[in-house]
Amino acid sequence: MKPNITSRDKDFIEACQSVLSHCSCDSRPCMRAIVASAIASPAPSYYVSPDYAFRIISSYLNHGKLPSRRLAREMRLEIASKVTRLKRENPSMPLIKAVTEVTAHEHASRFFISDTYALRLLQRRNRSSRLALKPNLLSWHDGGNPFRRSPRHIRHTRQSD
Repeated sequence: MKPNITSRDKDFIEACQSVLSHCSCDSRPCMRAIVASAIASPAPSYYVSPDYAFRIISSYLNHGKLPSRRLAREMRLEIASKVTRLKRENPSMPLIKAVTEVTAHEHASRFFISDTYALRLLQRRNRSSRLALKPNLLSWHDGGNPFRRSPRHIRHTRQSD
């Protein structure tokens, strides 16, 4: 399941960049507005394996079991509705094939992640991109850390010949 999460996070960051690129230059939205727009945008996938999706959808269809967490429940209901529609169109199609078809080829209506996780993800991405620039900034400085302030007495003293 880890590759799915990594892929989802990467796609979410790309959605954030897309939201930011579509904003007007004179008004820069806050991070929360970017995250809210990116979460609401269509996601390329559901980011679940067909095996896992089959287990959760068959559990829901056979026993009506749904998770208590809102986002997980919404995602399962969306997948289940698409699987049900596909089964209605093709009654002879096995459930596993319908679930695999939906998880492999259908787009999710949104990213099923919380605002808190999304904000943390975007902040971590911003922090790592700033750190990636740090070696370039070090090149103009004498090999020291340009972000560290030197003590006042050293900064203001002159060296005499």
